[in-house]
Amino acid sequence: MPLQAEAEIKPKPTTKIYYRVMVPDSGTLEAGDVVIKLNGIFARKAEDQCQDEKGKNWPCGAAAKAALRRLIRARAVVCDLPEPGEQKSFTARCAVGGTDLSTWMVRQGWAKPNDPPEPALADAAEAAKSEHIGLWRRGEFDKPLITKGAAAVRTTSLERSEITARGAEVDDAPLPWGD
Repeated sequence: MPLQAEAEIKPKPTTKIYYRVMVPDSGTLEAGDVVIKLNGIFARKAEDQCQDEKGKNWPCGAAAKAALRRLIRARAVVCDLPEPGEQKSFTARCAVGGTDLSTWMVRQGWAKPNDPPEPALADAAEAAKSEHIGLWRRGEFDKPLITKGAAAVRTTSLERSEITARGAEVDDAPLPWGD
């Protein structure tokens, strides 16, 4: 019969190394036919557009994707597998050279932690926000979401009526990060 302490020990997650990793957006990795969503974060899609405080659109999704691509470069990515065996699509924590990708994206201001956030991701988000880096440099995470077709931008409340008058829809649903 195992001791009480032995019965409570959980095995470490199985890890797998991925080579030639592609970055389709700032929260997704692709290695061959395997698709990995970064765990614990809300990230921008590559085609997302944001508006700065002067109302000028800029490709914030592409900027976030480029930041993750620069970090990974041609290096191997190590991911914790949610369960043993081969899987074609899953959500996981991944790292490059010992750097956790979810934490790095949040710390650089290119993603927000999911709600409720893990303590390390909450700390990383606060640091990025206080330093005004990534999307925080332009206040993008603090603006309401405005949509027109498939495009999404963040805008100030002063611009909201003008955008609505041009035929855009205002998405009043709660934001995925709780703001």
